[in-house]
Amino acid sequence: MLTLNWEIIWDIVNILVLYLLLKLFLFKPVTKMLDSRKKIIEGRFAEADKRKKDADDEKQKYDKMIASANDEAERILKEAKEKAAGAYRRTVEQAEQDAKLRIEQAERQIEQERRQMLQSTKNELASVALLAADRLVKECADKNNPSFLDEFITEAGAFK
Repeated sequence: MLTLNWEIIWDIVNILVLYLLLKLFLFKPVTKMLDSRKKIIEGRFAEADKRKKDADDEKQKYDKMIASANDEAERILKEAKEKAAGAYRRTVEQAEQDAKLRIEQAERQIEQERRQMLQSTKNELASVALLAADRLVKECADKNNPSFLDEFITEAGAFK
């Protein structure tokens, strides 16, 4: 049979009292401290997650700004190239027009100088012819040879 030993009962009572005392003075404060630490750590994790989310949002915002800035830079560069090409075309067209104008002016000046030269040559030729005719007339008059003078005038008239 089972006999009850008072020592075992006192051991059980002592263990129960010890358990209640530990629970009251040790487990509750330790559990409370662990819960507060857990809350602090969870708060820090939540704050870190929030900061990470905010950082990701800012990164996306900056990425969009950079993409927008790159697009704007490409647009500005394209416009600048188009303007430069237009200015180049206008400059080339203006240079071609200037060159044509100068060529036309040079051709007109050459033609005018050619006409002046021809006129000058005709005038000189006429004066040389008059001088030659004058000498010839003087020689003929000195020699008293009227038939020679008439013959010369007839031949000179035939060359016209």
